[in-house]
Amino acid sequence: MYLRINSPNVVREFFDGEVVVVNLESGTYYSLEKLAATVWLLFEQELAADAIFKLLAEHYQTEIGTLRQTFEPFVAQLIEEKLVLAQENGTTGAAGENVLAILSSSAPTFSEPVLRKYNDMQDLLLLDPIHDVDDAGWPATKQANER
Repeated sequence: MYLRINSPNVVREFFDGEVVVVNLESGTYYSLEKLAATVWLLFEQELAADAIFKLLAEHYQTEIGTLRQTFEPFVAQLIEEKLVLAQENGTTGAAGENVLAILSSSAPTFSEPVLRKYNDMQDLLLLDPIHDVDDAGWPATKQANER
């Protein structure tokens, strides 16, 4: 199985060890820290899921079966939130310098990956002030005047 970021509908920004991911279709944003951030950055390298599990198992000196059990709910949540797409085949990125840099800067200890979900800015993130205005202009949106 291959997992790929659902772009262009999903964008992210990485800073201070955290990945903030925004689903532009739903207006929901997410926070991924520690191991969850590492996994997201590995997904961006277009590696097969098996390759990612193998790399993480080696890096954290953990049994691959244990790792899979820990990650299956996390990956299922990413798919359910439409942040990543699962597909049967895809391009296989090589485990190059980027992957080694990601792993070397990852959390020093293995911990369960957590996806924190926020929708407090949903209205703002979904607002398209250029295209979603009616004849009255900004800030009157088409939806607001249709109610």
